[in-house]
Amino acid sequence: MREIYFDGIVGPTHHFGGHSPGNRASISHAGMPSNPKGAALQGLEKMKRVMELGGVQAVLPPHDRPSYSHLQALGFHTPEEVPDDLFFAVSSASPMWRANSALATPSCDSSDGRVHLSVANLLTHFHRSLESEETFSLFKQIFSNSEHFVLHPPLFFGGNFGDEGAANHLRVKGHHLFFYGHSIFEPSFFSRQALEASQAIARNHLLDTQKTHFVRQNPDLIEKGVFHSDLIAFAAGEHFFYHEKAFQDLDLPGYKVTEEVLPLKKALATYFFNSQLLKLPGDEYVLLAPRECQTLSLDWLPMPIEYVDLDESMRNGGGPACLRLPLLLTDEEIQALPQSLFLTPPLYNALKSWIEAHYRDHIVLSDLKDPHLLFEAHEALDELTEILALGSIYPFQKN
Repeated sequence: MREIYFDGIVGPTHHFGGHSPGNRASISHAGMPSNPKGAALQGLEKMKRVMELGGVQAVLPPHDRPSYSHLQALGFHTPEEVPDDLFFAVSSASPMWRANSALATPSCDSSDGRVHLSVANLLTHFHRSLESEETFSLFKQIFSNSEHFVLHPPLFFGGNFGDEGAANHLRVKGHHLFFYGHSIFEPSFFSRQALEASQAIARNHLLDTQKTHFVRQNPDLIEKGVFHSDLIAFAAGEHFFYHEKAFQDLDLPGYKVTEEVLPLKKALATYFFNSQLLKLPGDEYVLLAPRECQTLSLDWLPMPIEYVDLDESMRNGGGPACLRLPLLLTDEEIQALPQSLFLTPPLYNALKSWIEAHYRDHIVLSDLKDPHLLFEAHEALDELTEILALGSIYPFQKN
């Protein structure tokens, strides 16, 4: 089986709106000018490096933003009518962080022998809750082969029933670790993952209960901005790394990173645990870490480390692991997916040229109401569907 990485292409309206209370990076950079072109190119370069290292890399298109369909549902007809904060929220390029889009478990672990995917509801933040419907629609097209894939819709049971996808799940040596911050019967505050949501996904995915574990996140860390477990732990293949302060009741073997080896404050400031651990052919591993981690002493790692520049994403609280949705698939299952989504040198060149032709390199919040930006975005996304051979997937496109 091979691990496949589906990365989200950063959208043309990438900005720093500060939409996520509890996300310290997002709040601290709110209102700063952004560089959508730079952000998209940085993400693409990270994908290219995965491909060069021998990983199987695929791409997912951005969502249509600003989301006029949601504004119309709220009774608005023109941008001028919409309060700024609301308009900025429906313009968020947050679907770029595909680790939050869904949670997938491999066919070797489900009792029906199929890959199961559950689209995340992202209910705890308004701008992110807009994503689930469009993600589900896109995934129905990508994972349409019912012989190999079962696609589950988002869980919608109210705002406390939050599910944030693969960002709160790890597979370690055939065991599934579901990380949660609260029960639906408790106040959630900054916690985003409900125990009951994780339990429902495990049942829907037909997982072996003896290899399924529900692990509570440290509430003190959630208050410090560790809103997803992929900000404090990572895993691939036989390797599992987590900070000693990460969880309340973890009893599985792994590499416990102590405060002495890596102080929590430095780990959070550099997003070290949001590094992307790649399992490559030949059972080799490499860690793709944010370039901010170059200040850390990491000679204790048992695999080589490479640094990637994702500062545009990092300023909103997303490192290398946030940008990708991992799937563990057989060769037959890989062949059952649209091959046009897999990154190749020609596709990389086409996407790079597309970004350079269509994206702005400077956006301030007031630019988001510029009608020309909407036209530019639609023109770009229309062309992207042709590049990726996806057909009409956006509301503004006519079938």
